[in-house]
Amino acid sequence: MSWHRDTYKYGKAEGVGRFPAMHKIIFYPDLDNKKYSQIQLSPGSHRKITSNKYMDKARVHLRKKETIFSSNSEAVFFESSLFHNPLNPGNENGSYRIIYNFVYESQLGQFKGREDLHVEYKRRLALGHT
Repeated sequence: MSWHRDTYKYGKAEGVGRFPAMHKIIFYPDLDNKKYSQIQLSPGSHRKITSNKYMDKARVHLRKKETIFSSNSEAVFFESSLFHNPLNPGNENGSYRIIYNFVYESQLGQFKGREDLHVEYKRRLALGHT
């Protein structure tokens, strides 16, 4: 998989992904005390999405990029419309990651079959438990 957005809409075509865009936290644990490159991000690319998908994707190559490495003390937080590029960490075990997605309450209906989980999360939040 190369540079992409998880959420986008080009011109009159139907949108892809969750609207409004979700936010996600990704944690890439360092399991063997070596830092591996895990993902590249194009900071700020979520702020402007052109109506032409080819122009939009071409713009990412002109923008600044940041590489995120595996770490036991850091995670990355970004909106799902941000251009990102998962990297091959170059080790024999591949990559491990933990991903948390955050959505607006109005979006919960897009996740059918998880209603009991959403009720439980809301209950815990109301009680101040995590």
